[in-house]
Amino acid sequence: MIWKRRSFVRPVFGLSACLRARYMKRSNPYIVGNPVGATDAFIGREALLRNISKKILEKNNCGTILYGPRRIGKTSILKELAFRLGDWSGYRHVYLDLLAVSQISMETVLAEFSVAIADGLGIKHHGSTIRCEDDFKRWLVQVLCDKEIRMVLYFDEFDAFESGHSNSAREDFYSFLPNLLNIERDKIRVVVALGRNFSDFGVLDELFNHSFLLERVSLFDSIETEALVRLSEKRECRGVKWSLEAVENLYCKTNGHPMLIQLICSYLLHAFNKTGYEGANEITSEFIEVCFLKIFRKGLNDLDWLWDGLTPYQRFLLAILAESNTEFLTKKRLSVRHCSMKKVDIGGYSFDHSINGLVNWDIIQYVEPEDGFQFRVPIFKEWVKRFYPVERVLLDLAL
Repeated sequence: MIWKRRSFVRPVFGLSACLRARYMKRSNPYIVGNPVGATDAFIGREALLRNISKKILEKNNCGTILYGPRRIGKTSILKELAFRLGDWSGYRHVYLDLLAVSQISMETVLAEFSVAIADGLGIKHHGSTIRCEDDFKRWLVQVLCDKEIRMVLYFDEFDAFESGHSNSAREDFYSFLPNLLNIERDKIRVVVALGRNFSDFGVLDELFNHSFLLERVSLFDSIETEALVRLSEKRECRGVKWSLEAVENLYCKTNGHPMLIQLICSYLLHAFNKTGYEGANEITSEFIEVCFLKIFRKGLNDLDWLWDGLTPYQRFLLAILAESNTEFLTKKRLSVRHCSMKKVDIGGYSFDHSINGLVNWDIIQYVEPEDGFQFRVPIFKEWVKRFYPVERVLLDLAL
């Protein structure tokens, strides 16, 4: 099957062919911070998409859980999945962003859900008539009476509801979900995206009767990285290419982190188009190195989102690891360094729990031959070393 994608570059009307070509050359195909599913910018994840698609189409489907660190591409995968399945699969697709409703009442959540479902199914909105769960159930039962209607509910940012409400509100929401599926289990499929470890959410086991497809979203491999880096080469009138050495350089620096690849490539393409780099038409590894200090100063501010999501103890451990003179740091040496900082307030977090969390989110990795840990993404190590040395982290913890 051939899927026709929507272009994410908006058409420019009222321009001559020459000006339009100049506009396209200046435009940037690398998208940072926004989902790219169902656009030409979506790269890779083929095996994962096949697995989830197969699960959705199974008769005895119990649900799918997609989990991984923030900014790794989970929302893009949800939107790409809905695009690829389309109407031909016999399902309509309803995207529900729980981050957008995590701070509002359950009554409003139900009303918002009904509006989103109505939009996805192409029917009239009934949000104003939904005042409680019974109203929602009656409305959805009527909707699903149509034999032709089946739908996939994509619950994005599922963990946002965990921190956005009181215990009673969360319990109301979690008890609502199984009731939602039981309305017409054969007609409803659910895909949940988590920004935390799935084991932190026992409610999902209950929701899917302890049977579900679990897919972890991780870093790109070298092939996917090259495809993403060379995204600019696919745009007409752009004329900017990447040398093989430049692609390898970016893979070494990012280890295939899609958000960082987009971020760095966006900056490099802008700098290259601005300077022309001595009339060359190819971005080289040399050009990357020339620009890299400026990338650190201006282009990596978005890494703060990752740092802010870590516990104080995890920040402390990463600062120690970043300042280490060796590539690997053993668990014993990390523990000894921690014991030397007995006055540090680490918020009650254990060493093993903190280390496992960093490993799960692709920030560090255990290297068995050396019996030690290292950063998975080299550029993140350099960023931590430059902006968050141990001394600063200790000062932050003391405040």
